[in-house]
Amino acid sequence: MPHAFGTFQKLSQQSKGEKSSNVINHEEENLTDPKATLSLAQNASGDAMQRSVLQLQRTIGNRATQEMLAGTRQNMLQKAPRALIAPAPTMSRMPVQRDTADVAAGLEGSLNWVASGTKKKGKELALDSSTGALFWKKANNFLRWIKGKEAFPKDTGNMNCWEAIIYSAIKAEAIGQDAVREAYMTALNAANVIMAKPDGKIDDARIAFNQSLGNWLGLSQKNSGFVDDTAVEKGKLIMRVLQHVVIAVDSEEADPDESWDGGTIVMSLGHFDLEENKAKNTFTKTRLQNVWHADLRRELNVVDPPWA
Repeated sequence: MPHAFGTFQKLSQQSKGEKSSNVINHEEENLTDPKATLSLAQNASGDAMQRSVLQLQRTIGNRATQEMLAGTRQNMLQKAPRALIAPAPTMSRMPVQRDTADVAAGLEGSLNWVASGTKKKGKELALDSSTGALFWKKANNFLRWIKGKEAFPKDTGNMNCWEAIIYSAIKAEAIGQDAVREAYMTALNAANVIMAKPDGKIDDARIAFNQSLGNWLGLSQKNSGFVDDTAVEKGKLIMRVLQHVVIAVDSEEADPDESWDGGTIVMSLGHFDLEENKAKNTFTKTRLQNVWHADLRRELNVVDPPWA
């Protein structure tokens, strides 16, 4: 569990000098110290244990929390309430998803779409934050942050569609920054396994990169379906491979006067709006039907994000 513990150490160090700008409710006031939170998650019982685990999940993400607590699983099974062992959607998954959706909705009109890509560097594939600079005269701030070239982006930053959603999750404290960097580095390593082969091709390496990152975002769940007249659960991701990714933030009832069958409202960065017949290059709240034509909507995946 070296990575999860390393994440925890960094979190402990950061907590000494940094304070979150987010409001913390009274139940979480005693859980802001990472060491105390981990101790409660390992050794407490009942509500105290439940709140400490949820606080760890919100701070460093579910997967890192699971790794950190793996060694004390038996202790958790003995002391945790049944609802924590098999969490109900309204207790663990849904609050985090809804927080991210609310943050995303609050960013309407912010951010700027720009491509996110890779480039060949020597014999390897590297993240290419300058992909968009050739056409839009602006670098990808999210990738520059991933690479350690600049600070965490501002709401005026440049990034692509799925990075806008990850950005929202980080701002909602639904996932830790280290977990996001790890996902990108894992995808890059998968690409460079291909590049290292004698017959390795850059196109195949880029496919491996996209598959790894897509699977982390939820594509491996393979939950496809026609979602036109079904309200997708708030906070879920809707994607057609990694060509475009949106997040469900609301739903609307059918409106006969508008020939609207009802369905899902999403936040989308960088799509061509089918209703307004123009490109939307800032984070936009819109109906799902305005993002994809009907034939493409039949190929959509509706998935839980990695912070669920």
